[in-house]
Amino acid sequence: MPYRLSVILIYVYLLVHVVACTTPHSQWPSSIYKTGAAPRQNVIVFVHGVTGNGKSTWTYEEDGDTVYWPDLVYNDPALKDYDVFVTTYFSPALENAITIHEAGRQLNFELESHQILGAGRTPRYQQLVFVGHSMGNLVIRDAMGDQKKYQGLSVPLHLSIASPSAGSELARIAELLSSNSQFRDLIKIDDNAYLQKLNEHWLQNHPHTEVACAYETIEHPLLNKKIVDHASSNFLCTRSSPTPISRDHETIVKPRNTQDKIHRWLRMEILRPPPPPKFSMDEILETLTQDRKDLRGEPKKALKEALEKMIALRSLGKYQQQVDKALEEFKNGRTGTAADLFKDIMEEEERAGEAAMKRAAEAARHLGSVLFLTSTHEALKAYRKSTELEPDNPIGWNSMGLLLKRLGEIDEAMSAYQTVMRLGKKTNNKVAIAAAYGNLGILYKTRGNLEQAEGMYQNALAIHEELGHKEGMAGVYGNLGNLYRTRGDLEQTESMYQAALAIYEELGHKEGMAAQYGNLGNLYRARGDLEQAEDMYQKSLAIDEGLGHREGMASNYGDLGNLYLTRGDLEQAEGMYQKALAIYEELGHKEGMANNYGNLGILYQTRGDLEQAEGMHQKALAINEELGRKEGMASNYGNLGNLYQIRGDLEQAEDMYQKALVINEELRRKEGMAKQYGNLGILYQTRGDLERAESMYQKSLAIDEELGRKEGMANQYGNLGILYIYRGDLKQAEQLIRKSIKLFEEVGMQPQIEQANQILNLILKMKTKPASSIR
Repeated sequence: MPYRLSVILIYVYLLVHVVACTTPHSQWPSSIYKTGAAPRQNVIVFVHGVTGNGKSTWTYEEDGDTVYWPDLVYNDPALKDYDVFVTTYFSPALENAITIHEAGRQLNFELESHQILGAGRTPRYQQLVFVGHSMGNLVIRDAMGDQKKYQGLSVPLHLSIASPSAGSELARIAELLSSNSQFRDLIKIDDNAYLQKLNEHWLQNHPHTEVACAYETIEHPLLNKKIVDHASSNFLCTRSSPTPISRDHETIVKPRNTQDKIHRWLRMEILRPPPPPKFSMDEILETLTQDRKDLRGEPKKALKEALEKMIALRSLGKYQQQVDKALEEFKNGRTGTAADLFKDIMEEEERAGEAAMKRAAEAARHLGSVLFLTSTHEALKAYRKSTELEPDNPIGWNSMGLLLKRLGEIDEAMSAYQTVMRLGKKTNNKVAIAAAYGNLGILYKTRGNLEQAEGMYQNALAIHEELGHKEGMAGVYGNLGNLYRTRGDLEQTESMYQAALAIYEELGHKEGMAAQYGNLGNLYRARGDLEQAEDMYQKSLAIDEGLGHREGMASNYGDLGNLYLTRGDLEQAEGMYQKALAIYEELGHKEGMANNYGNLGILYQTRGDLEQAEGMHQKALAINEELGRKEGMASNYGNLGNLYQIRGDLEQAEDMYQKALVINEELRRKEGMAKQYGNLGILYQTRGDLERAESMYQKSLAIDEELGRKEGMANQYGNLGILYIYRGDLKQAEQLIRKSIKLFEEVGMQPQIEQANQILNLILKMKTKPASSIR
């Protein structure tokens, strides 16, 4: 045997023999837990190495002076948010002992016993930081191999001190002298299958736990050799620049005071903020919302708050792995990890009891905002849960109302917004009150109660003006414009749209500007001013193209398609509809797809291609049924009814009109009811049932007069005029057609004016002929 190896062998024997004599099994210390009456937010767990224990490994002793490192850590003001747990396991120098794997299982058992790990319960801490010395680092990695044990607890950092991550040359010699099987698993990695497997599993399954390394630079005084060399100690480090400590393998974890380098290193690494996420919150928000018009306003604000919460959790070190994965998924349009994250937090806080209900409700709201991206029904469940957990918070009720309206559950949506109003008034929360007024106004308009809707909008506007909330004012002006347009008061409609546009231009709010240009385009198209309408649509399109808002572009293409259809330019109209549809299909935006399938159905119907038209209407209907969009379903049923009536299948046409009417009556959507009464009137007139037809026309006319819808009134006067022609009452027919023309002129609908004038000329010709020739 070479002389050098013989000396090392003797020294190793003396070393392990001394340790064995000084720490008998019967005196092995138990684990130590340092915490106050109430646990701190986080915990630091110390794990010793081979032949060490939870007391001697971390204790500095000299001239009667004793310093215990876990005490230094617990009492360090900079680490005031951390409790301390010191584990211990039997690791004698010479006797047989448990394996490293078994020590890892024991570590998990102790952490579960102290509720540091959940074990089916809520973990006590937000995050855990491991501090390992020597073989203790292998015990830590083995323990964390049981990933289920660590669910719900963030382990952002492992402080690895003098770790034999690639094994130690001296372990082979120690193995010859000791019965402790732990030495066998510490030999160099080239001949160590256990160590190879342990490191491979760590690298594959723990990429988000950072490893900071410190290593010894002084040889052991008895062995004249480092116990763990530099390469092995820093083998798995992820933080840059492993830190050299001018101590040997044993004394490296025995600081004299808080100014000792090893303690300053620990403090610096723990307090170092995590690296910034790969993607910024603004990037993620832009990706998620740029192609979704339904993610403007309140849903966008809710989603932004959820993202802010995720970033905050990440900055604290908790859930860093899940947040990074969720942000990565968001960039690719997936939401699973984010939804699971907030669901876990909600359930965790709910289990914590009454004091945590507000935090659980907040997590439920964030869950709802994420699920809004993929499932209206699942989002609604989350917001319902938030109102159960925190019934006095108006935010959850407001979001619930938005989703209920989306699903056509108008009565329940109304109730939710009324709850927002009640809670807002209870706490004088003017923002909540204004939101409730605005949303109630939208519901009243949906039901055709325009007078009450206007009152709600005006109340909301007054509060926004009082608060100086210009964006809120612009939103109300836009809503008032839509209301006046429904009434047929196009002059006041234009005034409101222009007022909204002026504010958005002042604020530089391009999305709002694009929306108002689109509204103005629809207004001018209704007036028959197609040139000005096209100019507005093109302005809106230019903004959306500049912003990269592809959904906005699709909406503009659809509007332009409607304009070209009105002009009778079916080829160009189809081109626009197909462009819009291609974007919606690419985005997976089902509501937009349904609208454009419906538009194409009307276009093909106009061409006389009823088979292709029916296919489009059925596609639109299938999507709206899937989404639960009752307004869309009613529109599709009405379109199918028109198609079947053209075919002469009056029975199926009537069935479609009745289905559409039932939905509109359920929603109290008066405009929709008026349209279907008119459609049924035409059907009954086709059958020759003039009395029933007149009843339908009169019902439709009464609603349109109540709403002030000049376009609708004009249509029904025209239908009644034609009916009286059939009856032979040309005088009454003439009066009704003239009323129709007058209203179409007020609205500015030129094609309808021309058609009505043709009917009027026919009546005048018929009046000049003898009665016998008329019959």
